[in-house]
Amino acid sequence: MAALKSFEIQCPICKNNTAFAVSHPGTIKCPRCGDTGLVVFVCEKTRKGFPALWEEGGGATNTGEAQIIAGPHGEKLKAVYVKTKGHRANGRHALFIVQLGYYIIKVNYWNKQSPPYDVKIYQIQQIQEFIENPDRPDDKKLLAIAVINEEKPELKEAVEAAIQKARCYHCRTPHYALF
Repeated sequence: MAALKSFEIQCPICKNNTAFAVSHPGTIKCPRCGDTGLVVFVCEKTRKGFPALWEEGGGATNTGEAQIIAGPHGEKLKAVYVKTKGHRANGRHALFIVQLGYYIIKVNYWNKQSPPYDVKIYQIQQIQEFIENPDRPDDKKLLAIAVINEEKPELKEAVEAAIQKARCYHCRTPHYALF
């Protein structure tokens, strides 16, 4: 399999299928309209090869950040792994298998900012395999390509859980998961 350097996905603004180049995780830009509404997340790969993302984060004295994973209707998901040992403070807490349509909710918190929360909601549109180093074709990464979304009523509980997790001092547990 040749190295995957670009892939096609529909731009949320110009609605055209466009080839996007992936250099590293983060925001990618549409070459046609210049929109930066697409975000790349590097997924973990489970033992069975499924793409998975972590619920992670927590708060410190004045700041915090959190990442919550929710189902396509904003529902809690069953974690495939919950970390119970080792360093957990503000780290990774629960691993979830992700699929198309799932939501990733990221919150940044700073108590001296107005408003104190920066909430970003992403919906997974595509999951791609990516070979970073062509000399090591077995070293594949899974990328979840997500589009920035508006806040929806069915995501209210998940957004509140993400805000609570971002404020949870030295958070050590998942806040939005089924066990």
